[in-house]
Amino acid sequence: MVVYRLPGFLRDAPIIMTAPVTVLEFPFEERRFKANWMKYLANKFPLLTLDQDFALLKRSGPFGVSIHKQLHMVGWNSAWVQDLEYRLVDKLQWIGPSLGWSSMRFKWVDSLKNHQAHEQLKQSGYRCYTEPADCIFWADISGGWQAYLLKHSKSRRKDIKRQLKRAEKNQLEYITFSGKNAVQDFFNLFIPAHIDYWKSKTGNSFFEDEREQQFFKRWITELYQENKVILSGLKLNTELAHLAVTICKSKNTHLGLLSITTGKQSKLAPGIVGAYLQIRVAAEAKATWFNMGPGYHLYKQQAATHQQTCYQTIVVNPASFRGRLYEKFLLLKKMRFLSSKNLD
Repeated sequence: MVVYRLPGFLRDAPIIMTAPVTVLEFPFEERRFKANWMKYLANKFPLLTLDQDFALLKRSGPFGVSIHKQLHMVGWNSAWVQDLEYRLVDKLQWIGPSLGWSSMRFKWVDSLKNHQAHEQLKQSGYRCYTEPADCIFWADISGGWQAYLLKHSKSRRKDIKRQLKRAEKNQLEYITFSGKNAVQDFFNLFIPAHIDYWKSKTGNSFFEDEREQQFFKRWITELYQENKVILSGLKLNTELAHLAVTICKSKNTHLGLLSITTGKQSKLAPGIVGAYLQIRVAAEAKATWFNMGPGYHLYKQQAATHQQTCYQTIVVNPASFRGRLYEKFLLLKKMRFLSSKNLD
């Protein structure tokens, strides 16, 4: 574990990492992510067929009656965004008839590439139903830390400096985990904190599932061995207040993959202070963007300079009888929603 004092964070002096940060393109699409997803997480779902790109799931209704076969891209998770590539659209047309799928569901981010692939789907005869999902929050750090601060309003800059000065005054320390057992040491602390926090908020945490724990430990270990991940936290004396995983997604972007507050030192706002530290470290690594991920958490709204809409699309296979039935259900659901809006 390496400790850095906060004063360097507040001034122009960089927070020096122990080694140069390397980069990783598209973490949810690269081979290690997919391989570990298939090894540890695929069996969480009622799979009918699985290949390197697509997973076909059996969707059941009451009493286990099969309703339809739903297609997902490998690596699927309801919280994550996946790019729909031309290659996958082409493959879908090639293997689709043999799979007998009735619908496909995926979540994507508002980008030209995804819009073009979406149009290609529709031109291929598939019917697409799309609605806004949530949004991804971004911090523009293309001009460095000081330029990032200037992108906020005067009152927000004042709040940022006040929160950081208070953390500095109280000797809150920024730490990184390093060494042979860094990933294990980190998750030994992170997983119980995540479970405690989310069970108190929503009644459950996905880390209660042993398969999720194994997946993240293995995947992050592989990234850590290539210096493509930063495991960090905030502590005061012996009390950990915040823990975070940052992936060096590309030469321009760092991705805040996971973070949690432990409930300790809450008066020092460790969640937002930790986010600012992740952004500052990314700026010092010459990244131009920090991707805070989807979700309308307050700390993301406070730290972000931009936001990008995410969408969820359901693709109906017109060649499937159950797909056509599912489409009628979607249309009925939409009509009921519009009717309730009109009544309001």
